[in-house]
Amino acid sequence: MEKLDRTSLVTQLLVMAVALSIGALLLGAVADSVRRHGKNIETLLAIIAAVFIAAELALILHPSFVSLPSWIIVAVVGSAIALSYAITGD
Repeated sequence: MEKLDRTSLVTQLLVMAVALSIGALLLGAVADSVRRHGKNIETLLAIIAAVFIAAELALILHPSFVSLPSWIIVAVVGSAIALSYAITGD
């Protein structure tokens, strides 16, 4: 449990929302680039899933470092669901 005060909690949620928005843009650009180079988007999605699992493990194990980077990764990966639509479209 983080035990954040209200201001810290709202700030962390704002950072995660911004990360989600930027992540959606970046993942879309990366997916387009991957597709243009003739690679599978499935591979990109698998890499993103592995990064997500690592971030979740970091949150579960709760080491002594600040958890915000892990939460940012979780937020960015949340936008990766759009890649599954691109995969289905292919």
